Order: sequence, then C-alpha cells, then structure tokens
Amino acid sequence: MLGWTSKMDLLTLDKWMGIIVKPINYSLKGAFLHIDPGPGLVIEETHVIEMERYDNAGVDHLKSTRSEDSAGDVHSEQLTLQDNILELPEWASNITSVLWIPVIDLVIDF
Repeated sequence: MLGWTSKMDLLTLDKWMGIIVKPINYSLKGAFLHIDPGPGLVIEETHVIEMERYDNAGVDHLKSTRSEDSAGDVHSEQLTLQDNILELPEWASNITSVLWIPVIDLVIDF
C-alpha cells in the first residue's frame, strides 16, 4: 500500500542524477568535467559524488563492483565537486563510468 506524501515531503527527499562518462577514441586521463545541471536543479557541492565503473557497457542495467580486480584497478571512488568542476580519477581514463551526483530541485510557485 502506498502512503500519502505531501509536496513538502517530496522537496526534502534526496535526489540523484546519474551521468555516464565514456571515452571515445581518446583517453580521459587528467580530464576535468564541467557539470551544468540546467534550469531547476542545483548540485549539492557539500556532498561527495560517487563514481563507479560501468561494467556492462551496452547492457540495459548498471552493475558496479566495490572491490578491486586482479590488476588492482579501483572500481568505485568518492569525489568532490568545486564550482561545478570535477577532476576524473586516473582509473576512469579508459573505461566507461557512472557519476552519481546529489541534486536539489528548485520549485517556483507562480
């Protein structure tokens, strides 16, 4: 059974935006990503951003691992955002990854 939720309750729920980052024909080593959430959303810079390896690129679901493989590659890392700019970690330079970013809805009543 679904419970009733007010508009104010929805405003206080954590919301996350997922961004898939995939290198195409070049490495992303040392790359900086500038994120503009667009109108109506604000990125919470006080929270950490989670970056996870996208293990099954081309498959319709995300599968992440939080362990290290035999080569010692990192599969997940917490990053910080400053002025909507994020430096990608070296391990993500040649693989497809997913960034999980906390956002806030800006609601304007007319």
